Amino acid sequence: MNGKRPGWPESKIGTDKVIEYRPQNKLIRRIVNELNLSKGSVQRTLEMCS
Repeated sequence: MNGKRPGWPESKIGTDKVIEYRPQNKLIRRIVNELNLSKGSVQRTLEMCS
């Protein structure tokens, strides 16, 4: 496997960007649209950091 983890590649936008948007009371849908990420990626990131 050459040291790579199987599965989907990680998103190029770091979790910092997602976390930065949430305190601004932005809806998950708006974060998804602005950062061009999937809803699941945004939700997962917010759950991990809560």
